[in-house]
Amino acid sequence: MPSHNATAMRRQPQHTRGQQRVEAILRAATTVFGARGFESATTNAIARRARASIGSLYQYFPNKEAILQAVVTRHRAELNTLFAGLLTPELLRQPTPILVDRVLAGAADFITGHAGFGQIFWHSPASPRLAAIAAQLDDEMITRVDTGFALRYPRLPRQRRRLHATITVTMLKALLALADTAPTAERKRILAETRSILTDYLDQIEHAR
Repeated sequence: MPSHNATAMRRQPQHTRGQQRVEAILRAATTVFGARGFESATTNAIARRARASIGSLYQYFPNKEAILQAVVTRHRAELNTLFAGLLTPELLRQPTPILVDRVLAGAADFITGHAGFGQIFWHSPASPRLAAIAAQLDDEMITRVDTGFALRYPRLPRQRRRLHATITVTMLKALLALADTAPTAERKRILAETRSILTDYLDQIEHAR
């Protein structure tokens, strides 16, 4: 496991031009990691994708481990913000179709707006390093859904609640992966089916408890 110093940025950009350069590097890295896997990705490939010199990349990042850490840190924060805004007590008390619509729309918009990030999740099993990171992010999302289910289904036993949260996140991830890689018209149909599947599943939890 690399040390913190080995995965830390060399310096933070202080000016707009530097901030834009770092943003371009992180966007490029997300795409390269998703397409090639962490092990096969190189800093040269990331720099080319970002249209930056390798020297410019190394001004901010000592290696690809530091770039990956920055990508994960940024997207973890954005995911936490997304789910904190979605899984509010008010929404968790809404009828199932409304809850599913809001969550599915938010998750689908996040994937669409973060090109390449979904690929890290969809294809991470081919890359041990990415698989470990994806598993960690999965666990964080499951824990957040589990917390939401505790509010929505307060009488549900803890172990069953965790199982339902795990199944919900796993289904959502798999179906969003399918939608993300499909043509536009097919994507709409997949999302409609996803909405129906999740609604039925949450209704089953409601009626079984």
